[in-house]
Amino acid sequence: MRSSLFRISAISDGFPHYIHLITEKLLWEIFVDENTIRVSRPAHYLAAIRASVLDIEAKLRQTYEKATQKYVEQDQYEAVLWAVADHHELNLRSADIFEVYTHITSRLQTIKPLPRDKFAQRINALKRPTHGSILKGSRQGWYEFSEPVMRGSELKRKGCS
Repeated sequence: MRSSLFRISAISDGFPHYIHLITEKLLWEIFVDENTIRVSRPAHYLAAIRASVLDIEAKLRQTYEKATQKYVEQDQYEAVLWAVADHHELNLRSADIFEVYTHITSRLQTIKPLPRDKFAQRINALKRPTHGSILKGSRQGWYEFSEPVMRGSELKRKGCS
């Protein structure tokens, strides 16, 4: 349960609406579990995140699509976002994101990995309004999602993790 509390706090980024929504969904997941539950499990947390995302999906989907779908290089932008989402930390260095990105693209074998300079261009573009401002820079070379809940939403369903 302590792990779920920490994760809810982190992904909600202090926004009471998200904390309430995810906690509500988590409690429902525990309630409907056929087993007697004394402590929530990771499966409950993941199901609560999925259920929460369905409630706020329209806004998240619109942001995700603005970030990726109008560009010829759609899969390149998606892979960059997957790399940002595929980490337990909310705030990441570009070098760490690039390392995950190369791992993801090598596993997929359908996306040609970008060289480091092109990768930097893509990740910086994702901070701009033209790309939905899906990412923000917290300091030089560090990135995080503008909406932390995005990490567990559209990206997870699209193939990240």
